[in-house]
Amino acid sequence: MIPRIIQLNALLWPETYDQPWLTWMDLDLTMPQFKLLILIASGRGLRVGDLAQRMGVTPPTVTTILDRLVEHGLVRREDDPVDRRLVIAKMTAEGLSLLHRLNVHAGTEIADCMDDLSPDELRCLHVGMAALHRSWEARQAALAGASDPEAC
Repeated sequence: MIPRIIQLNALLWPETYDQPWLTWMDLDLTMPQFKLLILIASGRGLRVGDLAQRMGVTPPTVTTILDRLVEHGLVRREDDPVDRRLVIAKMTAEGLSLLHRLNVHAGTEIADCMDDLSPDELRCLHVGMAALHRSWEARQAALAGASDPEAC
């Protein structure tokens, strides 16, 4: 059963399954650009002023970073339908694809998939994920104890 579960997981995230670090090594973004990309992906479109506030920088700083993301084809600008003087930043398909390859998913994407599951499937998923998480935490605790020189 374990090999089948691993195989199913690989089918969900094929780009990240085999040597996921390669995608990260080829990432041609600065940390501020990456942070802005993640922030934009977390919403359904955010105004430059809102992005600046969340990042703790000025709107001109966000505009400069946003320019680079637009040049990379990861983000697009749209006019705010309420106030055309304002700009809304939205992800492009290429930006979403990059985040998928990096195994960075917006919570809404996963939640939308789970909405399609039956109540029984959701319960089974919850039980399985909780068990996997407990096992992971136990392993992390054991590793931390093994590397603690005072534990010996």
